[in-house]
This record gives sequence, structure tokens and C-alpha cells, in this order.
Amino acid sequence: MALPIGGLFAQSHLLTGHITDEKGGDLPGTTILELNSRKGAVTDGKGQFELNLNCTTCQVEISGLGFEKQLIKIDFSSSTQQHLGKIVLREDTQVLNELVITESKADQVEQKAFSVTAIDAKPLQIRNMDVNMVLGQVTGVRIREAGGMGSRFTFSLNGLSGRQVKLFIDDIPMDVMGRAFSLNNFPVNLIERVEVYKGVVPVHLGSDALGGSVNILTDQSVQSFLDASYSYGSFNTHRAAFVGRYRFEESGFTVGLKSFFNYSDNNYTMYDMEGYVDKKPVDIDAERYHDAYRSFMTQLEVGYTDTKWADVLMVNAAYADLHNEIQTGYTVKQPFGEAEEYEDDYILSLDYRKSDFGIKNLDVKLFSLYSKFNRTVIDTSSYVYDWEGNREPNINPSWGEALREKSYYEFSQRSFLQRAYLSYDFTPNQKLSFNYITTYIERQGENRYGIPEQQSFASPNKLAKHILGLSHEMNLLHDKLSVIPTLKRYLFNINATDILIYEDNTFEQQSLTTHISNWGYSLALRYYFTDDLYMKGSFERGYRIPEPFEIFGDGLITESNPNLKPEESYNYNLGTYFKLELNDFHSVQLGLGGFYRDVRDYIFEKNNGKVNQFENIEDVVSKGLEIEMGYKWKDKLTINTNLTWQEFINNQETTLVTNRPNPAYGLRIPNTPYLFGNLDATYTFKPLFQKIGLSAYYSFNYVHDFLLAYDLINNPQNEIPAQFIQNAGLTFSGPKQKHSLSLEGRNLFNEVAYDNYKLQKPGRAFYVKWRYFLK
Repeated sequence: MALPIGGLFAQSHLLTGHITDEKGGDLPGTTILELNSRKGAVTDGKGQFELNLNCTTCQVEISGLGFEKQLIKIDFSSSTQQHLGKIVLREDTQVLNELVITESKADQVEQKAFSVTAIDAKPLQIRNMDVNMVLGQVTGVRIREAGGMGSRFTFSLNGLSGRQVKLFIDDIPMDVMGRAFSLNNFPVNLIERVEVYKGVVPVHLGSDALGGSVNILTDQSVQSFLDASYSYGSFNTHRAAFVGRYRFEESGFTVGLKSFFNYSDNNYTMYDMEGYVDKKPVDIDAERYHDAYRSFMTQLEVGYTDTKWADVLMVNAAYADLHNEIQTGYTVKQPFGEAEEYEDDYILSLDYRKSDFGIKNLDVKLFSLYSKFNRTVIDTSSYVYDWEGNREPNINPSWGEALREKSYYEFSQRSFLQRAYLSYDFTPNQKLSFNYITTYIERQGENRYGIPEQQSFASPNKLAKHILGLSHEMNLLHDKLSVIPTLKRYLFNINATDILIYEDNTFEQQSLTTHISNWGYSLALRYYFTDDLYMKGSFERGYRIPEPFEIFGDGLITESNPNLKPEESYNYNLGTYFKLELNDFHSVQLGLGGFYRDVRDYIFEKNNGKVNQFENIEDVVSKGLEIEMGYKWKDKLTINTNLTWQEFINNQETTLVTNRPNPAYGLRIPNTPYLFGNLDATYTFKPLFQKIGLSAYYSFNYVHDFLLAYDLINNPQNEIPAQFIQNAGLTFSGPKQKHSLSLEGRNLFNEVAYDNYKLQKPGRAFYVKWRYFLK
């Protein structure tokens, strides 16, 4: 509970209440002040307060930064206690138009002991962005994309990438959801904030994350609202999003709908591709012609919110599908003209949350989910295509475009997930948290062009894991020191089938069963030297089991490897953060951090020509430094910039098979940037006609050149060149941001941009977005 600002002795009248914003979010740090006695209190982390007063008739003012003040008259003549219930503060519209940024939930998260960056997505919701674009602004983060909208991508954090960094949505792992629920499909309108944890992961995100995690938080408010948007841009790109909720105030019955639709032809220009003139090879510029992408998702939620017996009790049902034309594999040398994939996803979940469950300060969250997705990957063309769209028969009619043998691969994956989270504040400065999450995944399928007995998915392949976590959060020395030790238990079980094919074309089915149990532990610390200067440090020993995609492949350009070993990592983080208010107009923020990761049996995606396969490297070391700076002037100009340097080194001294000296020992892991940075600047003008808000923004992204593969022979074609991509835009917003419009240009100077495995990304593009918001 909040501590009184004035008055040390108990008073004759007690006033209590709960302060929220218009979306139902708790408002910690809100001031409650009795105007005559000048006695007051501030709300705690849950927006609740207690205030002892002497007056019989009192005038209480409630105020919070960025919100309109409320004046309430209280009469204690008939009772010594008054509970005001829920008090909703309205946002100050003038502050909204000027885009004043107050201490949001994102700010509060960053003050925790963990090494974490939190981004408030609300100011970005007017822009034409998806979640990946938001994450790309975070220090130490690289989003490695294979092309335009809907393309395969790899998320990299402090050198660790792919499934080593776990992705969550509202505290639930996303690896049990289908590809249609991936981050590059989610428009920014559907999220409230993003939290990026580096190294140590809090216990409520119960998972086998190795290098950190990303938690996407959607709007969890209980207030009724509607948010709809549509954008159109280059390459015939369309994005539409809708999210709405209606709550019946008396009963608490709530119904909500979330939906998005994405489509793009992705027909951007590829430079210096291989073409032919008079049957002689020449470099040409060619437009992508088989790369269209479409995805759709809709989710219906029904239940109750903010009742005496439940904060949340919701049943959610979601459906999603996608269609993806595949233009290339992991290189651009040979384009595809007919390969494609389809997927449809079904999710049903139950969510229950209750604070003060049975006893005060005991919070309970229970979640259960069933998901199923069906995927079809088709590679049945008998032709070979070039970059001009010409085709000729394949020299072997049984070969496909991506694989040597044609493939019509269909598989189904079922997943069950249950989570239980309990937290108890047994003193104002100490909290115990327990989290248990269990996941069961089963995949089965067939290749119509294959021999059934030679298919590893003919019988179900199964993965089960149980993760338990217990943490003790302590705030000591008048909240200057925060200490969070955590203990985790990992239990894994894998049943898979591998097909061994011998030189004489005979084969053998081999059943593989793996049982793993391990302990993990971590410690996170934060210490405030002054109100504006603090330091964080953390250590973790963690484990990660290979994901189904890494073990089983995708049926087209990623081969299976059921012999993958789990990863083990020792993670260290240290950082210092400083904020300086120069005067009423200028403020500066500075963060300096370092990290070190020692990963055993590191899982690495190795390119084998047209296709890839995940393999283990015995020992890999990652270390690096980060710097981030922010500047703010008069609530008009905001500039944020960051720079990351990292070394990701192969630390394996001998090769696994021959036990000879490893020629790559001590070299950087290839296809991984080691120096990169971002800048984002926003300027807010005076409202046009005193009603229309106007702001302009500019951003750039820089990536230093890096190597595509181990450079053992000084191959000049092995380098991915440096790139400097610049973007800019304008946003217009009406009163209360009910209507808004944004205009954006990306890659303004049409730089040739490369990414994962030297795959070209889109050039110059322009977009327009309209948004309607009502609450």
C-alpha cells in the first residue's frame, strides 16, 4: 500500500480507493491530497491507496502527470471509513496533442533489477509499423529478414539469435502458435508495450530462454474502446487492423475482437542478379515476381473483467491463415517460380487472473491453451526459373526447385500449454513468485512424393517440457537496493524418428528418445546511488531444448536434425544508467552496458547450398558493449540513439568428428553483425488550427560490414557490405487522436540493403496510414 505523505499517527477516518486510466490500467504514483489539511498519499504499484484524515467533510484532489485532476467531496458524518472504489482519470488532451511522455508502465519496468528495455507502443500506434519494426529500435537487437512482408526472419539479441531468444505474448510463449502469429504479422495497433529482457529472464516468463526474451503486451484494459486502421504503400502492400472491446459496467461481462490482414506483392527490384544476353551471363536488375504474401487473423474473447471474483476470466478463440509464395531459398543465385506454402492456425485458450486471491496481496494467474496448425509446403515444379521469369525443364524431372526430390509436404502440429503463476507480497518490500509452465507438442505429417517408410513424420514426433521457477524479490535500504534470486527446474522429453539411408539405398527407421532434467539459477541486482543514477548486474545459468522447427525442419529449405543437443549458457550483464535534468527545458539520459555469454552446444543454422540445417557447435562465446543516449527538449524534440558492438566467437578448439584442430577456432561466427546502431528523432509542432496535432520523425539504421561465412580463403564475395538506411515521416492527429493520418518513406535514398545470408531487402518505399480511435 501507499505510504502517507503527511501525518505519522493514525487518524479517525480512513479513505481508500483504486485509481486507473480510461483503459483500466493501474496508475501507480498518483497523488491523493486533502486540500484543507494538505495531508496526502500516493498510489502503490497496483494503483491503490489508503489515507487517514481528521476532517468530517473533506475535499480531496486526485492528480497524476498527464491526466486531468479530479476533485471529490467526502462526507464522514455517518461512517469512519469510505471506499471510493475505482476512480478513472481522463488523459489531459492538451498533453496528448503535445505528446508529453510521462513515467509509463514501460518506465516502471525498466527500473526493475533485470537488464531490460521497455518501449511504450502508444506513441507509435499512429505509424505504419509492425512489432519487428518496434523491436528494431532496441539496443542490441537485430531483426534479420529474408525479404519483404511476411519473409522469414531471425531475431538476434546480444549475438544470440533464433530460438535462443524466447518470444512471448502477454506472458505466454509464442512457440506453440503458428507462423501466422509471428511478430512481423502483428501491427503496432494491437500492442501496448514491448519488453526486451537481456540475459536473466523474470520468473513469470517461465521458459527455457537462453539469451533473453521478448514479451509483447497487448491492451489489457477493461474499458470499452475501438481502434481501426488501414495502410497502403509500395509493392501493393496493404495492412488492416481492428481491435475493440465492450464492457457492461454493471455485470462486468466483456466481449472483444482483434483482427489483422496483411498483403503484399513484394515485387521490389533485385540488383545485379544473374541474367543472360545472347546466352551469355550478365548482371541485370530484376523485379521479384513470385513473392506475394497474405496473412489473416481474427480473435474473439468473451468473459468477465473487474469483478469481485475475478480481475479477468476470458475465453479466447482465434483463427489465422497465410499463403506465401517462395521466391528464393537461403541464397539468391537460383530463384523459385512455383514453390509456395499454406498454413491455417486454430487456438483456444482460457485466462483467469485475480489479485488478493483469498488473502490480501496474493495474486494468481492461470492460463490454459490448445493450438493446432496445419502447414502445406509445395515444391513440385519440373522447371528451373531465372530472374527474368523464364523457365526451362529441369534436367531431372523428379527434382523440385528447392530440394533434389520433389516435395508436397503436409503436416499437422498440436500443442497443449498450461501455466500457473502465484505471487505474494508478504511484506511491503518482499515478494515471492512461483511459476509453472508445461508444454506438450506433437507433430505428424507426410510427403506425398516420398516413400512412407522413409518419412520421419509418418508416426508422431513428440516434445514435452516442464519448467518450474521460484523467485524472491527484495527491496532493501529504503528501496535503493533490489535483489532478485531465482531458481529454475527444467524437465524435457523428446520422442522422434530418424531415417538412416545407406549407400546401397536401403534404409532404417530409428526411434530417438531423450530425457533431460537440469537446474538453473540466476541473480539480478539493482542499486540507486542517487535518484538519477543506478547500476544493474545479473548472472544466470540457463538451458534450452531445441524447438520443433530446429529438430524437425520445415519440409522445404530447412532439413531435420533429430540429434540436436540442448544448449547450456552462463550469462552475465552489467550496466549503469543516468538521467540529468539540465533545466526545465532540457533532459539527458545515458545508459552503458556490457554482456558476456558462454554457450555450450550452441545451435547454429548452417547453410548447405539451397537448404539449411541446424547443428551444434561445442562452445561459443559472446561478449559486447552497448551505449544508449536520449535527449529531450521542451516536450517538443525527442532524440534516442544507440550503438552495439559484439564479438560472437567460435570457441571450439577441435572438430567434433575428426578431433583435429578446428580451423574456425577463435573466429567470429559468420552471418552475424558485430557493429550496428540506430537513431530515432521526433519533433512535435504546435497544433494546426489549434486542433490538429502535427509531428515529424526521422530514423536511421546502420550496420557495419560483416562476413557471410568463415573467411578462410579471403573470398571477396564473402562480405555483406555496410548499410545505412534512412526513413522519415509525418503524422497528423485530430482532437483526442480520434482520427490520425501518417505519411512515411523508408530507405529514402534507395540503398541496396542486405540481411540474412546476403538476401536483398526492399528498396525505397512509401506508405500512408489512416487510424480511427474511439473510447
